[in-house]
Amino acid sequence: MEERGLIDIGNLASWSVSSYKVGLGVEALCEDDPAKYWQSDGPQPHYIDIHFSKRVSVERLSIYTDFGLDESYTPSKIQILSGTGYQSLQEVVTVDLHEPVGWCHVIMDAIRDEYATEPGICFYILLLISQCCFENVFNTNRSPQQPPER
Repeated sequence: MEERGLIDIGNLASWSVSSYKVGLGVEALCEDDPAKYWQSDGPQPHYIDIHFSKRVSVERLSIYTDFGLDESYTPSKIQILSGTGYQSLQEVVTVDLHEPVGWCHVIMDAIRDEYATEPGICFYILLLISQCCFENVFNTNRSPQQPPER
């Protein structure tokens, strides 16, 4: 990120998730170590809330996934919404991932709120994970593998 002149502002936000397994919650989600991750523990859709205390400029969201480690529960469709709060959310982009491995960088130039004078200004971002790869496994008549014990 530094070589691109970007600053990680994730630490300026309050993060929450729809559900999580013990030890695999927000703290694991925000770790720099790809071996640590968030694992939901509830029905879909899953979501990640990112709430900033003041308006911030967001150029991109970077999401790390590894289909090879957990093909059944890796996200395959992520809808990103943004606004000044939950009631004003507007869709920014929907990302379709096909057996993703590594970093996916989502450019956020479509974010605008009623007060914004430039792209990327927001208070609140919602990542809505509406589909995981295991749904695609069932739709293609492949047998899902048992997810690895973590």
